[in-house]
Amino acid sequence: MMNIANRCFTLVFILCAAVQLNDPDGVIWVVIYGSPVVLCVCHELGRVPRLAAWGLCALASMGSVFLLFSALDAGPVGLDALRWTMLDSTTERLRESGGLLLVGLWSAILAKHNA
Repeated sequence: MMNIANRCFTLVFILCAAVQLNDPDGVIWVVIYGSPVVLCVCHELGRVPRLAAWGLCALASMGSVFLLFSALDAGPVGLDALRWTMLDSTTERLRESGGLLLVGLWSAILAKHNA
C-alpha cells in the first residue's frame, strides 16, 4: 500500500512542479516540489535519507506556518481561496502554505516509514 501511495504522491509533486513553470517565482517552487520527488524515488530504490526527509519536513512545515500566518494577517479569508483563478496575494500565500504542508507531511511519512 505504501508503494502505491508513494507513486501517487510522486505524480502529484511532479504535476505541482509542472504548473509552477509559468509562475514568476516558479524556479523556487519547482525545487520545493522536486525535493519530495527525489525522496519518493529514494523510497522506490529502498533507501530514503532520513535526515534529509526530516529536514525537508521541518523546513516545509515552518514555511507553511509562516505563509499561513502571513495570509491570515492580511485580513479575513473566505471561500475565494478555493476558486480556480488567483484573486490576490493572500490567496496565493494560502495555496503555497497548503503545498508546503503537503511536502512536509509526505516527507515525514517517508522518514518515519523508512526508519
